[in-house]
Amino acid sequence: MAVIARDGRRVAFGGRRAADLFRTAEPEASRAGVVFDSADLPARHRYEAFRAFWGGLYDVRAPTEPAHDARALVKLWTLGEVTLGQLLLPQCNSFRSARQAKAFHGDVLVLRIPTQGTMRFVLDGEMALLRPGAAYLCNEMAPCACVHGEDFALSVLVVPFDAVGYDPYRHPRITTIPLDTAVGRVLIALVEAASREVASAGREGLCAPLMAFLRALLADLYQGGPDEPSVEAFRALAMRLYLEEHLFDETIDASTIARAVGTSRASVYRVFQGEGGVRRAVHRRRLRGALMDLVENEAVRGAIGQAAQRWGLIDASRFARMCRAEFGYPPGAVMEFLKTPPETVA
Repeated sequence: MAVIARDGRRVAFGGRRAADLFRTAEPEASRAGVVFDSADLPARHRYEAFRAFWGGLYDVRAPTEPAHDARALVKLWTLGEVTLGQLLLPQCNSFRSARQAKAFHGDVLVLRIPTQGTMRFVLDGEMALLRPGAAYLCNEMAPCACVHGEDFALSVLVVPFDAVGYDPYRHPRITTIPLDTAVGRVLIALVEAASREVASAGREGLCAPLMAFLRALLADLYQGGPDEPSVEAFRALAMRLYLEEHLFDETIDASTIARAVGTSRASVYRVFQGEGGVRRAVHRRRLRGALMDLVENEAVRGAIGQAAQRWGLIDASRFARMCRAEFGYPPGAVMEFLKTPPETVA
């Protein structure tokens, strides 16, 4: 049995259910920010940690080759009722019988976002091939599930049914979300943001935007409730994220954004109408980026010209003219502001 120290206490893996470990038995396990990283374990126990995590749901077969044990990695954060994690599974065969599904108290969904390899997933007779390029929201309470994966890496989110408004009688057992769509882009951005922030902050509320998105997604796709948040809001966010990522692409326009997020040009026009259109939105973001460069490098000689070149504004003179026209002040005003003693700033 593997043992790892956490907050001065010793937590055993291998002989206990995941539900006991991460939800009820250990007081600290239900507190936001608890972190488990199998890299801290001896190599021979890493796969055992994975078995402990899934132990409440599945019978997990040990790898056939001892070398696989050392390659298995599990990193998990508990955030209240939610578990967020990253897994690397060199070899995995997991099974759940109808008896196990019935015995498990607590209905959970598992969001899987594969990043490497494939997983063959059979959920109560429904077959799916899980692989990179899509996210999969799965009802883990259906009986007779079979999971098989080799050299499989993924991000995972384990969440109770009621936290995202999932109804097993109304929603499908498996919902596939392509990552190259508007919804997929927003989903991956929210998961990545939560993973980055929770590693340092460990606050329970960090997953709130992700949970709200999943609730809105399920409502929009399968319920159609008029009072639920619309996925249109997240589609607009996907457009803005795409624009932020392609600020230096001279060909970016309503058509390229529409193709990228799977929507119409009219939708793109509506989203950026308040900013004066796509080109104006790009223009303002470049200027803001250049100004932020000055905030970080105001003491560097020639900082204005360097910022202008980095952000595609040609030179310091053009940068100054554009900045004055857009914001009413030249870039140098930012540098002067930084040099002004704080107590004299209004």
